[in-house]
Amino acid sequence: MKCDHCERRFKKPESLGGHVSKAHPGKSVIYAKKIARRNEREPDRKLLAKAKEILLKKNPDIDLIQQRALVTKTKNDLKKSLKKKQIFKEKF
Repeated sequence: MKCDHCERRFKKPESLGGHVSKAHPGKSVIYAKKIARRNEREPDRKLLAKAKEILLKKNPDIDLIQQRALVTKTKNDLKKSLKKKQIFKEKF
């Protein structure tokens, strides 16, 4: 196996992966996909954080881990309300 960036050869895929991540940071195809996926999920992570914040304001003693379904429902409600606002803005 050889490195696409510097033509260095390796016997094991693990060695090649380690080399690429250290010698050519940010150039790995897998790393690029990982960053792209992370960026796609960013709005969803922000909605989840906002949902948790809302629930904690309503009830500071709530166990968010135990109330996972409630957190998800709150996040989905936020997503729906944001979509409605976006549709309203597009119409007018």
